[in-house]
Amino acid sequence: MTQIAGQVSTSGQDTIGTNLFSAGNDSTGMYTVSYTTAFPSEPVVVATPLGSGSQADSVCVSNSTSEGFALTIKTPSGNLVNRGFNFISTDQES
Repeated sequence: MTQIAGQVSTSGQDTIGTNLFSAGNDSTGMYTVSYTTAFPSEPVVVATPLGSGSQADSVCVSNSTSEGFALTIKTPSGNLVNRGFNFISTDQES
């Protein structure tokens, strides 16, 4: 099994797991994560926003491949917002 856990800051900088991936903030609320080494197959990605206070921001992972994924973060009212996030990517290949 291959697994990467990481944290990305509001500005799109990789802050935890920095040698395992790179990240970027493409525009407000839109991020990309690229794995340093591709997974053998497309992994499952789980992500959660950081620092949203009492609001429950929504996170959507899209375009997931063995090489990385895109992520958007929206407020409860549906507006894109910059927010740091944690993620775990894992596959079941041995």
